[in-house]
Amino acid sequence: ENIFNPYYWQRRMAYYFKVSIDKTSRIMQKYDIYAKVRKRRFIKPWDKNFANMWVKNIKKEINLNKSNQVWSSDFTHLYYKNIEFYLATVIDDYSKEIVWYKIWLHHEKELVIWALNDWIIKKWLSPKISHSDQWSEYRSYKYFEALKKYNISASMSRKASPWENWWQESFYWKFKFELWNLNRFKTFEEAIEAVHLQIYYYNNFRIHTTLKMSPVAFSKSH
Repeated sequence: ENIFNPYYWQRRMAYYFKVSIDKTSRIMQKYDIYAKVRKRRFIKPWDKNFANMWVKNIKKEINLNKSNQVWSSDFTHLYYKNIEFYLATVIDDYSKEIVWYKIWLHHEKELVIWALNDWIIKKWLSPKISHSDQWSEYRSYKYFEALKKYNISASMSRKASPWENWWQESFYWKFKFELWNLNRFKTFEEAIEAVHLQIYYYNNFRIHTTLKMSPVAFSKSH
């Protein structure tokens, strides 16, 4: 249940109990209830070495009022003991739902292309805009061919500007913190299962402060 999430602070607790934030804050202070916190760091300096892409950040020009307008894509590194693996995700900027994700052992451009192809083929849905950073995977010819195939406009953050892909960066920051250290599991398979379950929990149960409910609940209500 949501209430047992040790990372909930006053705002999410208030949304869960449907009471004011001030009242929730007073109760938490009275009983010394505190959330686990982590210093926020959105730093990606390595893409400074890339030449500037011709693609602009056009998603900031969109007035979001429904799902499937803008999908933001990204991937991150995860570690289990001596194994490094990758998680690619696609998030709907309006509903904040992870509409597609894939776990893979290799760092390949196909990883982010699958993120588009698989979801669109399965659900017959596609966004107007696909936003990403300037990583090499998103600069590839195959990636732009995939966008063209589905008549999707490309949008990119400026170099070394991870805050322009805010929803993805925020998701990974919280996701990794709440997933915690994967080395606590006995096997790699158990670690992979934990990643799947954490994404399922995020989509279906975790209260998003912008939405005041989970992404799936928000999607169903809209």
